[in-house]
Amino acid sequence: MTAITIVGVDNYLGLDAFTVNQTLVLVREPQNRYDQEAIQVVSDQNIPYGYVANSVSTVAQGTHSAGYIHEMYPDRTKCRVLFKVRGCVIAEIIPPENQPDR
Repeated sequence: MTAITIVGVDNYLGLDAFTVNQTLVLVREPQNRYDQEAIQVVSDQNIPYGYVANSVSTVAQGTHSAGYIHEMYPDRTKCRVLFKVRGCVIAEIIPPENQPDR
């Protein structure tokens, strides 16, 4: 299992918008002016929810950073929310072979 931390949620829909087992989409943003390894988290309808953490101060222990997973998955891949804690969300990346409707 590849776990990630989703941060910046208060800049979008907030923590209450996430539910356990919810499926979201991870979208690489190579043109992001702040972080070339940025990965945005959106709904199937491209509604933004936040970003995959990419800083030692925001990546929860036991999860991977955006930089770590950046080249491991396609430009768009899915994740599943595991739980919410302390203003962030912990999710697991769904392996590409388990994403028939990508």
